[in-house]
Amino acid sequence: MNKTERIETNQGFITAAVILILVLTGSSLLRNAVYHEEIRLWEDVVAKSPGKMRALDNLGSAYAARNRFDAAIETYRNAITAHPNASVTWYNRGLAYSRQEKYEQAIEDYTRAISLEPAGIARYYTDRGSAYAKLKKWDLALNDYNKALSLEPASAAAYVNRAAVYEANDQGALAFADYSKAIELDPHYAAAWVKRSSFSIAKGQFDKAIQDCSLGISANPDSSDLYLYRGFAHTGVGKVETAIEDYTQAISLNPESVEAYAKRGLAYAGMGNYDAAIKDYAQAMALRPDYAEAYNNRGLALAATKQFYAAIQDYNMAISLKQDNLDAYLNRGVAYAMSNRHADSVADFSIVIKLAPKDNRGYANRGIANYQKGLIKEAIPDLRKGCDLGNRNACGLLKNALQQRK
Repeated sequence: MNKTERIETNQGFITAAVILILVLTGSSLLRNAVYHEEIRLWEDVVAKSPGKMRALDNLGSAYAARNRFDAAIETYRNAITAHPNASVTWYNRGLAYSRQEKYEQAIEDYTRAISLEPAGIARYYTDRGSAYAKLKKWDLALNDYNKALSLEPASAAAYVNRAAVYEANDQGALAFADYSKAIELDPHYAAAWVKRSSFSIAKGQFDKAIQDCSLGISANPDSSDLYLYRGFAHTGVGKVETAIEDYTQAISLNPESVEAYAKRGLAYAGMGNYDAAIKDYAQAMALRPDYAEAYNNRGLALAATKQFYAAIQDYNMAISLKQDNLDAYLNRGVAYAMSNRHADSVADFSIVIKLAPKDNRGYANRGIANYQKGLIKEAIPDLRKGCDLGNRNACGLLKNALQQRK
């Protein structure tokens, strides 16, 4: 929950006549069938009327709904060529670029859309502000959110987004006020409750977050995210079983919630139910194959059940997905040590030290690995350094190592 990454971005793509709203209920198979049918419909219309703006925009939106952003962008490009003064098409392409995290291109398209609407459209400014915020161009983001609010004073989304910018810049009072204003304007805007509860969680105010999530759930009983964040907060106050109930409800509302599976996995692991944890991590990875943290955490669960070879494979994957994955190197080093692969273990702990020279775990673990191998002389400098950096295990073992050296 990185506080610089809580910008609420628009998820709907505007067509020439309507906003396509994606309803996140029902089975994935049903959704996929609907999306494919919609794509076929608009592809047929475009084939028959190649320059028709509404058909091109709707086809682009259909592609975007299936996360086929390259196809969406190409379709919007064709629409722009045929109708260069249609602001909605520039805006939609900006949304597609944003979803690809190509924020510079998105800003260019949002800016062109804005230039074509002298009277101003709040949504255009809100989403350009979100793109600026993703690039940490805070002043430009604030300017856009303020403009959006001047055009649409009752825009709960603009307040939520402005609050996220305030929060990222340690202006907590202003952030909380904006989240609260968004809730006042629209109690049924689940994202506002989620963001305010997330704000409280970041400050360690778990009871306050639980209260917010519960109130939000009363107004938005189908919000998976509110159950997810209440699960975070319940974990924070040590109510792990209650947190698991919340994560389970979040999954039932949104079976594709990667975070709900991942966090429930952590909760299960915390209770010692490693088999359930491993299953949840696997589901999270199936939904997001590049989820390095889930591979690392499944590795821990596997190691806890002494499946060190399988754990090492997961740590390998975590490292391949994130080259500077400190925790994965550290955990793989421990797994190597438990597998009597001393040289590999020491090599991993050395990488940890290189990546984070002020982290006591690299020194402590390398010292412990050498000590257990009987390499007392090599162990002492690392144990001393780990102890100096605050690692109690290193301090305790250092005394034994010094006595043995005598």
